[in-house]
Amino acid sequence: MPAQSEAVRPNLADLAKEFLIFLKTVRHYSPATVCAYGADLGQFGRWLADNGRPDAPLDLRPADFHAYAAHLAAHYAPATVRRKLDAISSLYRHQVATGRLTINPLATVPRPQRSRKIPAIPTPDECRRILAACVTPRERAVMLLLITTGIRRGELISLNCEDLAPDLSSMTVTGKGNKQRCLPLPPVTREALRTYLAERPEPGGPLILNQANRRIGTTSLRRLFAQVVRRAGFAEREWTMHTMRHLFATRMLRSGCGLPELRELLGHESGEAVLAYLHSDPATKQRSVARWADELTAEAANAAPMAATNEEDH
Repeated sequence: MPAQSEAVRPNLADLAKEFLIFLKTVRHYSPATVCAYGADLGQFGRWLADNGRPDAPLDLRPADFHAYAAHLAAHYAPATVRRKLDAISSLYRHQVATGRLTINPLATVPRPQRSRKIPAIPTPDECRRILAACVTPRERAVMLLLITTGIRRGELISLNCEDLAPDLSSMTVTGKGNKQRCLPLPPVTREALRTYLAERPEPGGPLILNQANRRIGTTSLRRLFAQVVRRAGFAEREWTMHTMRHLFATRMLRSGCGLPELRELLGHESGEAVLAYLHSDPATKQRSVARWADELTAEAANAAPMAATNEEDH
């Protein structure tokens, strides 16, 4: 498996440190994502030590990773197992890219199937209740940005006033990999932003501020979101900011937005990631079948009737 023998074999901590720097400086992953990768790799290192395996990550074989996958499956949900294995696999793909290995030893390790569970999202009426529960211009601006643009939590935090178009008709969002995309802003969101910007202490700088008039952080933003949702009476629903991203994607698809356009709106690199939002509800399916039946019966009514015959069907 190793590409070549080396006098000094790096340990997992060294490889992980180098890999995390690569993710941060070259791939431009968010600090939260880099931290998550580090935690998963650290957990794998502890498992190696606890199970008597030498700290020689370049010498591990597929059987070692099969054993670790079985260990994870006994303690975590399938989605978590898949994420942790993917993090380790990313580290080993990097080793192949740098020439330390010739193949990824996790290539043959199966992953749990992705869940097909349809996420619960707010209805339009519930969204109106959430917006009605906002008591400050900042809360309303935050909730409308989440609901009507589908941006990620980190993207919202990193927004600056300069990212907004002068007429507030659109905004430029910097997503994963430092890739930028332009998102349209509907009138209701423009009005909320206009009201919020008018009350700010000074123009420019970070868009969403905390109580100290500095860029809002992850904890403060999560607290703001939870307070509004709880105030609207939905504390038991376990909605998160990512739920609003699912909501936006679902409503876009049901409004006729195509997959290429949705991929651009969400900032996904591949169309495969967008497939997670291709779930439907009974009402949508019923309307689709009814429309098809209406078209079919309309064509049948316009068609000339066939002359009756005495021939029997064979």
